[in-house]
Amino acid sequence: MKFNKYLIILLFSSLFSQTHILPEANAGMISFSHDRHVDFFGEEKFIRNSYKNSINLGYFYNQNIGFDLSIGSSNFDKKNEYTFLEGETFNFSKAFRSENEKLLEKDFIFGATYYWIGSEKNPLPMDLSIGIYFKNSTYENQALTDLEQDYFGKTFGIRLSAFKEYVDENIRIVPRITLNRLNEKNIYVLDAITNENTSFKNSYYHLELSMPIVFDQKKWNENASTPFFIEPMIINKYGNTHLSISFGFLFD
Repeated sequence: MKFNKYLIILLFSSLFSQTHILPEANAGMISFSHDRHVDFFGEEKFIRNSYKNSINLGYFYNQNIGFDLSIGSSNFDKKNEYTFLEGETFNFSKAFRSENEKLLEKDFIFGATYYWIGSEKNPLPMDLSIGIYFKNSTYENQALTDLEQDYFGKTFGIRLSAFKEYVDENIRIVPRITLNRLNEKNIYVLDAITNENTSFKNSYYHLELSMPIVFDQKKWNENASTPFFIEPMIINKYGNTHLSISFGFLFD
């Protein structure tokens, strides 16, 4: 498949962010993503200890439908000092990612997206996409281990994106803005004797600004046929700013 058949489209927030390539036929994508919590205006250090790594797989079907799988691991350690209620060592609150030390979140995400792409006959001011996704999470840290406490979450999300393609001879750039709406349910054991569970719900909005760039390897190697991409991104999630970078390859 020729390079000029590819259009890059950005999905998910680092938290759920993946890069998709929408070709004129079925195709796949694999990528790796890393994001890091940064503090532009705080008095502490600029780069914080909270981050996420993920491996992402994407598949495009029939030109306007995309499917996503992502496996990720996040570390949350946002403060220098943490406070707890008397007799407690873990904060089961809506701000638990900010109020607990060295919290590890392991997640699995599955999503599907539909695209509205303009054509020469029917151009659009901006191309659009709408997607849904489901995330299953488990949480771990030393306090949960000491408490012998299972703690996990389930999240349903909707994402809306607007993007525009800019083409050069051997490169394509697609600035994109994405808004995510997340509804999260977190569950833990309330009574270890009766094994009774309790839960609480959160709702979030995450905003992403990104600029995926697709390169044609034939510019450097005539025998190469697999385009690759990089995607810098700035994300606002869970009330914090994150900088992200992704890179990956496209396959026919």
